[in-house]
Formats: sequence, structure tokens, C-alpha cells
Amino acid sequence: RDLHSFPTRRSSDLEAKPLITVGRLNVQGSYLGLIAQKVSRVTAEGVRVSIPALGTAEVPKTTPSKITIGELVTNNATVEFATQEADQFLRFDVHQATIHNVGWSIPFRYEMKVHNPEPPGDVAVDGKFGPWGRGDAGQTPISGKYKFENADLSFYKAIAGTLSSSGNFSGTLAHIDVSGTTDVP
Repeated sequence: RDLHSFPTRRSSDLEAKPLITVGRLNVQGSYLGLIAQKVSRVTAEGVRVSIPALGTAEVPKTTPSKITIGELVTNNATVEFATQEADQFLRFDVHQATIHNVGWSIPFRYEMKVHNPEPPGDVAVDGKFGPWGRGDAGQTPISGKYKFENADLSFYKAIAGTLSSSGNFSGTLAHIDVSGTTDVP
């Protein structure tokens, strides 16, 4: 498929979708763990996360779950971010993801291998995320370190080269500060 073109749809379609859908779920735990509201491991297949454009949709008022998950594993997931521009979104293909200590009101640790859409390239990332910004998803904290490889700069038409970069990032989903080094032969 042409990496320069992304599927588009109306942002209202994306906002109407659930935040997360899962095709198949395998839950492992013990009876004592369930009583303590802890699940040891969850493996999810067919995961699709649809995040509305920051600041455009209210997060539904829900009662936070007290259940925590020791480890959540998924492969070949999709994360879509709607943009402020009508009918546009960015799609990230998550090749591998492991998330540790998942809970509603606590930050969790993660390791992921992701295909970045703009410019197309591969990113390995690990760090902390959350807790989720219940009133405004853009205020959700995120931090970690990254390694971005094989980024094809010809995506932008006016330049060429293959970018590699590594460094650290921190902030919120609405504003992430990045520091690192970049190499473009």
C-alpha cells in the first residue's frame, strides 16, 4: 500500500467510535487475584484505538475501574488520532506492545514497536503513560525514550534521505517535549 496516502473519513465518524475495540481477549489470573481486583496477564488481538482530535470531544463520565492488569500484550494493533482538520487522521501500526501495571488512576509502563506514518519509519519506544486525563485527553502525561530508524524523508517530496534519531520525551499528549540526536546521511 502507498505509505503517502492515509485512509480518511469524517472526524464525526471517528468520534462516534468507541475509544478501544478488541477482536479477541485472553485473560489470565487467579481466583485470589480476581478477589483482589488484579488480573495477571491480558493478551489482546485485533486491537483498534480511536482517539478523537484533542480538545474536540469530551471524555465520557464513567466510574473508574479498580481492576489492575499486571501485563497487557498486543501485537499488530492500530492507533488512530483524529486531527483538527476535517476528514483526516494519523494511523500508527503497533507491531508489538507490552504494557505493565495497567489501571485507571495510575501511570503504566510500556514498551512498543510502532510504524510511524509521517515520515514513514520504525520507532521503538518505552516509558510511562497516564493516568488518563479524564476531563481532557490532551492533559494525559507521557514520557519515555525512543529510537526512530529508517525514516524516509522523501515522504515530504522536497527533501530526501533516511533519518535516524534517538532521545527522550516528556509532557502531555497535547504538548510533548523531545530532546535527542538525529542523523540524516
